[in-house]
Amino acid sequence: GDDATIDSVARYEIGESSRVLRKMEPDLATFVFPKNKPAFLEELANSGFKIYRSDENAKIQKDRFGLWQFPLGLWISPTAMSSKEIIGLLDRAVQKKALANFWLHGYEFRNPREARSFLEPIFRAASQRRQNGLEIKTMRDIIYDYDRSQRVL
Repeated sequence: GDDATIDSVARYEIGESSRVLRKMEPDLATFVFPKNKPAFLEELANSGFKIYRSDENAKIQKDRFGLWQFPLGLWISPTAMSSKEIIGLLDRAVQKKALANFWLHGYEFRNPREARSFLEPIFRAASQRRQNGLEIKTMRDIIYDYDRSQRVL
């Protein structure tokens, strides 16, 4: 979605991403744009992707290319919030039966020990909250479940 990206570069990068990644994951469906700037969506659809992370926290919906737009969610970072605060957000999501969509960049941690000390309490809490209704799913699984439920109604 960078203003300097031209069509041919976007086509190549999206196409090559699809080609390379499908060797490892043939059912690849989701795409996250660099810097969360969706663009070239027609090319994304033509490359076989079905879902992309949007640049806003809007409802789950299909765009004009038939691609599912997934809400941006919440960027979590050890410099922005604590593990305890994130666990509080998980509790609120369980209480409200709401989508809690978190993402982060691994490079924000100085070393594996720092990442582990930040993430392990969150993962432990998420695991414990499964008994209270928390479901842990991928973007793809959420969209496929959502799509199936919409067809039933």
